[in-house]
Amino acid sequence: MNRKECPACGRLALRIATRCPGCGFDLTTVATPKEEPPPDAARFYRIAGIAGVVLLVLGAITVGALTHEPAGDTAGVPSTPIRAAAVADPDTAQPVTGEPASVPAVESLPPPVTARTITAEPPPSSPTTRPTPPAGELDVRWAGTWINVREGKGTDYPVVRILRPGERVEVTKPERGWRFVYIDGEPIGYADNSLLQPDSLGGTGGPGNGTG
Repeated sequence: MNRKECPACGRLALRIATRCPGCGFDLTTVATPKEEPPPDAARFYRIAGIAGVVLLVLGAITVGALTHEPAGDTAGVPSTPIRAAAVADPDTAQPVTGEPASVPAVESLPPPVTARTITAEPPPSSPTTRPTPPAGELDVRWAGTWINVREGKGTDYPVVRILRPGERVEVTKPERGWRFVYIDGEPIGYADNSLLQPDSLGGTGGPGNGTG
């Protein structure tokens, strides 16, 4: 309570006021009532105090238990470690001491064998089968332009020779648009049939890469 009552007029004034705001009475002569805590607060303070005391006692007991070392009579206790008692071996009837058994030496392992990488050699490429010139069945043709003679029947095969425009060759019957070419009886390769002419006239084109 922050106010006090004026004894002259009964009006309430602040506790720090020296005169009554109503009648002007000197309030310094009036004793300020002592403020008491409410019952709930007082009970809370009492419970908190008891709990604090209990916690202090428990803490002291715990610290004492952790730091306490049992006092024992250490007189006559040997300072050296005790070895295991000797046990008689039932097979040899000899006492076995507590010394550790010797471990046999482990034989060194042989060094690891390095795996050798074996590279598979590619199979030998089989040469393109060249037909044998049948007797009397070859046709005579002339190169109408620069013609690529290849190892097989197709433009994917490598070029083995280039025919000049007007060059005379002997060829087999056409097969899928290609003829096998012979020059002076020597097998050469396959040429595009559309670039070969039945006569020597009409050869065109200058030197350069062949076609077909």
